[in-house]
Amino acid sequence: MNTDFDCIVIGGGPAGMMAAARAGELGGRVLLLEKNRSLGRKLLLTGGGRCNVTNLQPDLHSLVGSYGRQGRRLYSVFAGFGPQDMLGFLRDSNVPTKVEAEGRAFPADDRADSVLNALVEYMKRSGVQVMTSTPVQGLQPPAKGSGLVVQCSGERQFYAPWVVLATGGFARPETGSTGDAIPWLEHLGHRIHHPEPILVPVTTRESWTADLMGISFPDAGLTVRGPDGRGLHTARGKLLFTHFGLSGPLILNASAEIKELAAQVREAAPLPKSLKAGGREAVESPQNGKTLYLELDLLPGEDWSRTDATLRQGCEQGGKRLVATVMAELLPPKVANRVCLQAGLPKDRRCSELSREERRRLAQGCHGLRLTYRGHLGADKAIVSRGGVDLEQVDFKTMESSVVPGLLLAGDILDFDRPSGGFSLQICWSTGWRAGERAAGMA
Repeated sequence: MNTDFDCIVIGGGPAGMMAAARAGELGGRVLLLEKNRSLGRKLLLTGGGRCNVTNLQPDLHSLVGSYGRQGRRLYSVFAGFGPQDMLGFLRDSNVPTKVEAEGRAFPADDRADSVLNALVEYMKRSGVQVMTSTPVQGLQPPAKGSGLVVQCSGERQFYAPWVVLATGGFARPETGSTGDAIPWLEHLGHRIHHPEPILVPVTTRESWTADLMGISFPDAGLTVRGPDGRGLHTARGKLLFTHFGLSGPLILNASAEIKELAAQVREAAPLPKSLKAGGREAVESPQNGKTLYLELDLLPGEDWSRTDATLRQGCEQGGKRLVATVMAELLPPKVANRVCLQAGLPKDRRCSELSREERRRLAQGCHGLRLTYRGHLGADKAIVSRGGVDLEQVDFKTMESSVVPGLLLAGDILDFDRPSGGFSLQICWSTGWRAGERAAGMA
């Protein structure tokens, strides 16, 4: 059994690399174990390959509040290494950054590999030894003394007084996030909230979203309505049309809520006997009153009456103009055509033929383009998962487990809800940094 290390880090993602590099920088002898052939596979996918490294909230309270009720636990780790610290690290690593809408920070070159390379170089400078293609099979306390024994394939074993567990959750399993550590932690006595994917794109029954694929709205509104038309949830953010339905931060951040509301609707409305044999598709069929509707406000900065006035003015400028042409001054042409169809108007209708009621339907359609919820994509398309180690069993001043001395926990293995927009990665940077300091005796 190899005993040459002060700290062993399991997982070569953002949290693991940050923890390993920080511990090594502070003088620790560090080994990082990664089961994939390369480091940071999931990091390369974040932000659509651009790597949304963090989110610049106006203050620490706002940042912590973004994580909901459990966010209060993050005060100390964010105070120790927060968004500005991460941007400073990248700046010192010759990776300039930029800040876009809603405080989202990216590398200036829009390349996730720039961030990965900065972390890899940080580990090299810190003297971290990296072993890839090395799956870990379990953890256990040694027969005598403190610390932990890390069991790897091929009967190899490593020992260290500190072990950082940064194996991630269940999102994007093709990158290695397959929940390997969950049974180890349960065996060691941890309470686990079993992970489920969140921040997942939504599928719709309407196939016409494929015609709008790639069209995005930097700012759009969402109202989730029940079968009776009652509004159940509202949100606002960036929207993206896809070939299967809807995505973008607006949808991703609402996806968990939508899923829960869909389950409530199905439970509240008994399935008709004639459809009981129809399976899930029957349960979610709009014909049986057991579905949700997603209503999109594509002009959330104004109300429908103002949009109606804009359309009226556009029509008055030329009665021979096509309604679709006037609509295209408000919305992308393909989206404008879809609003026309929802309003029951052919795209070749002329403004001179437009009635007041039809114009109002168009205006209302700009603020209420409706789709029928079908479901969510699977864990392979989720951005992050929620669930993991019960936060009551973690000391966030050190990131040490209160159940297993010497075990440090970082990143997506922790049971936080994380909105889209760089918030998940900031947990990785901050908890990884704190865990590395603890392993080196500095926290």
